[in-house]
Amino acid sequence: RAEGIGEKPLVRHIIVKDLRKVAARSKMALPQGGLFENRAPLMFFAVFDGQSCADTPGPLTAEWCAKQVIPKLLRNLSALPAGYENQTFVKATLTKTFDDLDKEILRNQPGIHDGCGAAVALLVGEKLF
Repeated sequence: RAEGIGEKPLVRHIIVKDLRKVAARSKMALPQGGLFENRAPLMFFAVFDGQSCADTPGPLTAEWCAKQVIPKLLRNLSALPAGYENQTFVKATLTKTFDDLDKEILRNQPGIHDGCGAAVALLVGEKLF
């Protein structure tokens, strides 16, 4: 826990056992071809650690990233064009999601001055990213 910051935890985690359900509730259309064929299972796991950063440790970035990563990931996955539902482009989508998080927090969250590290896993069918 962070000292003097309202005792917020420095680490946030996410477990999404069925990312397809989350996408459906969010009215996001996921890709249908390639790795996503036959409604391949989609799972997402993440840990955002406010202690693992190059700057000042704290809970704010970890908390913000944990709240923002799923909508950004779904938006980026839904933007994959037909024919691009392969390992290369899913990896690129994950990278873009974290680039988007980084840019948005730097531009639009001036009150957040700490940082965080992240460990994530995206399971698409039998492929782990």
